[in-house]
Amino acid sequence: MNVRRATFYDAGSILRILTKMHSESEVFKHFPVDVPKAAMMITSVLTRGLSFVAETDEDGVIGSIGGMVSPGLWYSSQPFLGDLWFYVDSAFRQNSAAIELIDIFLEEAKKHNLPVQLGHVAGSDLDRKDKFFERRGLVKMGSIYLSAPESSNG
Repeated sequence: MNVRRATFYDAGSILRILTKMHSESEVFKHFPVDVPKAAMMITSVLTRGLSFVAETDEDGVIGSIGGMVSPGLWYSSQPFLGDLWFYVDSAFRQNSAAIELIDIFLEEAKKHNLPVQLGHVAGSDLDRKDKFFERRGLVKMGSIYLSAPESSNG
């Protein structure tokens, strides 16, 4: 497995795995994928933000993290590096891809003296994901809750 900075040529592979991520969560049914919008955001991150991919020779891109520098939370002028996505294909979660993606993202932020804000907003096994982030040195800073209309079922 190899982890490297993503390039524009990875956009299609990132879109493919993020679409798979989307299909794995019941919560995401309330937010159907708008492929052109998702592709534009991925392209924006690849050209102006920070993104990495994990890949294997046999399978291609198996995971990715991508984010951008935000000018700050609504009450602060302290910029931070925030993720827009972080996903490793479920077939590859027993290898080191997730750890390596998070660590390289954190290292890049450290080079620029930026705090990092990472999140997981959907999926299963959220407690396990919390513990994963905490083992990487991150501190939980809240939760997100959803109230979706019954007609919003994608």
